[in-house]
Amino acid sequence: MRVDTDENYQATLTATDSRADRDEKKRERVKSDYQYLTKGLNIPTPVPEPHRFVAQLSSPLGVEVEIETTAIQMLKTMEDQDEYAGLRPIGLAAAAIYAGNIVRGKLQHITQADLAAEADISDVSIRKRY
Repeated sequence: MRVDTDENYQATLTATDSRADRDEKKRERVKSDYQYLTKGLNIPTPVPEPHRFVAQLSSPLGVEVEIETTAIQMLKTMEDQDEYAGLRPIGLAAAAIYAGNIVRGKLQHITQADLAAEADISDVSIRKRY
């Protein structure tokens, strides 16, 4: 497998780009290169487990430990049954937190919109996963 260097890549990062635009271009480049290498070398890409995203979403929202625990238990049950193929893990984690709050008797006021904003997904995604 041959890997070429791309001298034009730095040219795509213009001085007029904001820092966020440059960071996004770099992220896209790393993602593209990673996919190219894993495909070319026949390396399987590991699928992230949804329960690993619960703390990342819960922390900024101040979600109680009982709700987190319930969400993780739900997700691990689903993971054991391989019921999450093709779905974004962070969306499943957000839906599990929402469901965990309802199962626990709505201990906190956690809206789908709050979780969607934190997970960078739509409210509709949370409703569908829930």
